[in-house]
Amino acid sequence: MESQTRLNMTQAAKLAGVSRVTIYKHAKAGKISVHTEQDGSRTVDVAELERVYGTLHKPEMLTETVNTLQTETSRVVLILQEQMKRLEHELDRMRQERDAEREAREREREKAERERERLHTIIEKQTLLLPQPKKMQGPRSWWRRWKGPSLHG
Repeated sequence: MESQTRLNMTQAAKLAGVSRVTIYKHAKAGKISVHTEQDGSRTVDVAELERVYGTLHKPEMLTETVNTLQTETSRVVLILQEQMKRLEHELDRMRQERDAEREAREREREKAERERERLHTIIEKQTLLLPQPKKMQGPRSWWRRWKGPSLHG
C-alpha cells in the first residue's frame, strides 16, 4: 500500500471498511477528497482515507475478519436452525392440541343437540297426554248481557 498512494473507489472502500456507496456519498458531500485521473477514473489518497476513517484495515486484517465472520455466521445459522426446529415442534404440538379441543367441542355440541332433541320429544309426548283445555265459560260482560246472546256461544 505504501508504494501506491492512490486507490480506486473499490479499493478505498475495502481499506476503509465501508461500502463503495459510502465512499461515493462522502465524496459527493465533500467529506472526502477524490481525484479524477486522466482516464476519468476516480481515486482517493491513502492519507485522505486515514484522515476521514482513521486506522485502515489491512488485507490480512480483512481476511481474518472475514474468517471470523464466517465462523460466527455458521454458529448463528446452527443456533437459528435449532430454534426453528424447536418452534416447528411446538407449533405442531399446539396444532394437535387445537384439533383435539375442536373435536371435543364438536362431540359436546353433538351430545347437547341429541339431548335437546330427546327433551323436545319428551315434551311433545307429554303435551299430547294433557287433557284438552276447556273453553272458559266465565260470567258475561255487561256489554254481552245488554246486547243479548251472541252467535259465537
